[in-house]
Amino acid sequence: LTEYSLGNNEIPEEYIEWVELESAAVGDEEEPAQLVGVWVHQCLSEEDCATPQREGFKSSRQDKTILYLHGNTEHLDHYWDRIQIMWNLGYRIFAIEYRGYGMSTGTPSEEGVFADGEAALEHVIGRLVEEDPSLALADGSLPPALPLDLGFYGFSLGSTVAIDLASKNPPKVLVTESA
Repeated sequence: LTEYSLGNNEIPEEYIEWVELESAAVGDEEEPAQLVGVWVHQCLSEEDCATPQREGFKSSRQDKTILYLHGNTEHLDHYWDRIQIMWNLGYRIFAIEYRGYGMSTGTPSEEGVFADGEAALEHVIGRLVEEDPSLALADGSLPPALPLDLGFYGFSLGSTVAIDLASKNPPKVLVTESA
């Protein structure tokens, strides 16, 4: 896979931000996996939220973030409809491709998928603290998920990852589908 098609995409491109992040090397891997992730934003700025085109998206949800963890089929294109539904409901979403899926490097493994979930959560929390430094703990470290407006949504295989993450770092909400 060299690019995502995002079939039937209704989200304007300017609200879609592709990122790369590093996950831990696991098992006999010599290199850490490089994961592809995607942020789907509600607004790009306060001014953007106030424009007539975006007025319908102003909601109590626009500052809430969902970490979406997909199933074991294919890659993010296959799950884009769920991401669009959450976006249309007013949430900001971050989703990753596990190692060996889509354009992420590495080889899929049970240990790897859990490490990738942890890397995604650390990325999301780090991003939320970067956007609002007052969220950082007194010692400057990252806060746990619970006090943040952060939820985990896992589909199929992703449910296992979401439940594992929630057992260590409880979010405001945990949603599993086809767990």
